[in-house]
Amino acid sequence: MKLASAALGQLAVLAVASPCPAQCGLKLHASDGDEGRAFGSPLGLSSDYAIVGARSNLAAWQAGSAYVFDATTGKELHALLASDAGAYDYFGGSVATDEEWVVVAAPGHSHAGGPSSGAAYVYDAVTGLELLELTPSDGQNDDQFGSVAIRGNLLVVGAPWSGSKYSGAAYAFDLPTGTELFKLTASDGGLYDRFGASVAIGDGLIAVGSRFNEEHGAVYVYDATTGQELIKLTPSDGNGGDQFGTWVAVGDGHVAVSAPFADVASIGAVYVFDVATGAEVYRLTGPLSPRRGPVAIDQGRLLVGAPLFGEWGAVFLFDLPTGELLLELGASDVEEGELGGSIALAGDLALVGNWRDGDQGWLSGAAYLFPLESIGTVYCGPGVPNSTGAPAVIRVAGCDIASENFLKLVASELPPNKQAYFLASRTQGFVTSPGGSQGNLCLGGDIARFVKHVKNSGDRGWVSVQIDLGNIPTNPPSAVMAGETWSFQCWYRDKNPDPTSNFTDGIAVTFQQ
Repeated sequence: MKLASAALGQLAVLAVASPCPAQCGLKLHASDGDEGRAFGSPLGLSSDYAIVGARSNLAAWQAGSAYVFDATTGKELHALLASDAGAYDYFGGSVATDEEWVVVAAPGHSHAGGPSSGAAYVYDAVTGLELLELTPSDGQNDDQFGSVAIRGNLLVVGAPWSGSKYSGAAYAFDLPTGTELFKLTASDGGLYDRFGASVAIGDGLIAVGSRFNEEHGAVYVYDATTGQELIKLTPSDGNGGDQFGTWVAVGDGHVAVSAPFADVASIGAVYVFDVATGAEVYRLTGPLSPRRGPVAIDQGRLLVGAPLFGEWGAVFLFDLPTGELLLELGASDVEEGELGGSIALAGDLALVGNWRDGDQGWLSGAAYLFPLESIGTVYCGPGVPNSTGAPAVIRVAGCDIASENFLKLVASELPPNKQAYFLASRTQGFVTSPGGSQGNLCLGGDIARFVKHVKNSGDRGWVSVQIDLGNIPTNPPSAVMAGETWSFQCWYRDKNPDPTSNFTDGIAVTFQQ
């Protein structure tokens, strides 16, 4: 542990968030943004602060930097550099915050432990002053000490290349004093396991990912007070190369684990476990996201990044106990990148990174603060139960400002592997069993049918479509104007028990200026 020279821990602060409307999210850039920064690659979030790492810096030989923003306004508060920054430190390679503290890792930092042994820097979240530089008590060459998680006064740092077998380790520290409390290793660690590649804290537990253990990967759960290993989690259908444990989150009685190369064609999967029993509760895969990304847990919800979903990536919010899809997040201005490659969750806010954003130059990067609230007012519900035994539901995500032209319709609780498409109208209505359907049509007047966007509900029974607000397929086509209220619904096929169709409930959106 080293006490820091506070004067070198900050840069001048010049910028604020981009002027994107609050109800549509705030877009964050670095005050000194430039090409090659990869700003937005690691993220941390609390109710007060958003932390964004920029692990690369072409102008400073990959020294890296990190930035602290006000989580409400998006204003940049502090720009952070390590007091002893060096080339190829990759400072900002992992970040974390828990109100009082900000921790920034530099996995490539060289010190007495050896080249690229790594370090973690602790800052005062209010002042931005560097307080401590932490290194492991037995650090060695190329440990890459530098994946971080905070909960209260407890900090855990993973070192995935630690040990003679490069099996990895993780270290727990007391943040106020910087004292190393204990070292964590896997009870069955093997060569090149990469234990410590991901770490998480919650429910009085520490979860550590070991993404090459037993070839498919594993997650180990420890008592956060004693460091005692409690349980080892593995996937029910694991295969070599899945990299189960690349990302991990723990909280609200569950552990969520990302295996980005699992399933057919390496499209990825997320596994959710009961932390008390170690039982696998459910698995998310299929059409939701090719090569699923990071995971985060808070207040009974699971946030999953999907950087290769669709054209530019997306983020999905689920009910943690059940796996029910609640919301899909995206950004209206993404023209390049991998939105959702990094995420963080705190209460009703999500922080989402796109390190390939090019607003400030090639690979300069950006991050978005999204409020986690569905747009619109649900009506005409619940719908008639379908063959799953439950009624299907429609929700709206995106932005209710007409000029932004960014609105996504999401229908869930559909019967699996059935065709579906969305409907829209300026007029609400109510027609029971139209055309022999088992459901209710909740629209009237000139009804637009998005038949060019027919979707299959897949194994998990959901579909989503981003619609063009400037070309609603009424007769003739319409453009949504500020001040108008439009209602939406989803029609879908079913077999209950004979072939039939059904409808979701309805949702009405009043568009803003």
